[in-house]
Amino acid sequence: MSIAPDQQPQPTLPEGVPDDWRLDRDLPCPQCRYNLRTLHTPRCPECGLVYYWEEVLRVECPRCGKRLTHQDRSDCAACGLDLNWAVMLGGAPQAPDMYEYSARPLRRAFPTAAAVLLPKRFWKSFSLEMPPNVSRLRAWRRIALLTVVSCIVARCVTIIHYVTINWWSTGKLDLDWLSAPIAYAAMLLGVPLMTALILPLFTPTLAKFRIRDDQIARCMSYAYAGAAWTALFLAAAGVSEYTRFVIIGTYTDDWWGFLSDASQTLAGLSLAAAALWWPWFLHVALRNYLRLSRSDAFALVLSTQAITWLLALIAILTSSNLLSGPGGY
Repeated sequence: MSIAPDQQPQPTLPEGVPDDWRLDRDLPCPQCRYNLRTLHTPRCPECGLVYYWEEVLRVECPRCGKRLTHQDRSDCAACGLDLNWAVMLGGAPQAPDMYEYSARPLRRAFPTAAAVLLPKRFWKSFSLEMPPNVSRLRAWRRIALLTVVSCIVARCVTIIHYVTINWWSTGKLDLDWLSAPIAYAAMLLGVPLMTALILPLFTPTLAKFRIRDDQIARCMSYAYAGAAWTALFLAAAGVSEYTRFVIIGTYTDDWWGFLSDASQTLAGLSLAAAALWWPWFLHVALRNYLRLSRSDAFALVLSTQAITWLLALIAILTSSNLLSGPGGY
């Protein structure tokens, strides 16, 4: 780990470390156990031992996890990542205002979910030097998926009730209405889940940069928040439509009719926005957070989304044909 004092080497710092950088925490000298806190030059003032900061601090590449020993370059030799030595030597940064690192995660969950809607601003709050909090990301993913499933189920219940009432009054069982929640499930559940499954399969690109699974999990976990927001809009639209035509009746006044129509328009716009937002969020995460090149990030997004949206379209068309066929009446 260390260099013998009798060799009298010149102490060196990694490229990019600012002149005013100082070690801001307690760290014993590998040889004499002297506290190296507040030092800048990697030489012990007590015993004269010359060492490497990146070695005594056990610094790893924030993207690929490779141990950086005797490192004298500004990028990682394994994955090519541009290294921010000032941050890495200073310890892992935190984002206390975000759900993942807050001491009160429940209080910060809603502001974090709202911040997700602006991907560029959101990913500025994170850096590769921040180790993902896997347990909280897992909880976030479960809550987001539960929200999507609950909203789709609620929409299915209102549609089934309306179809049943229409069947009793007209004698015709119109199952075309059920194609809507199937389309919602394909878009809001199928696309995110298939992307999470397909993205790690692109091993040439991911292996080239040696991206870790927990970093991909961070990108995908926060992306589920967009699906949850869209599902909430769809559920609200379904409740307003159900109230208008089933509970109140079609003779409702103009105010409730306007509110119902506005909610339906908002739901349609949210679906269109989600279809555009999802690949954009993924691209920004790969580009700004994982620091992939523009071409690599674009290629990953294009390839994964082409497959997932094709599968979602096949599921939507297949279900629509089955529900509108002879068996649907």
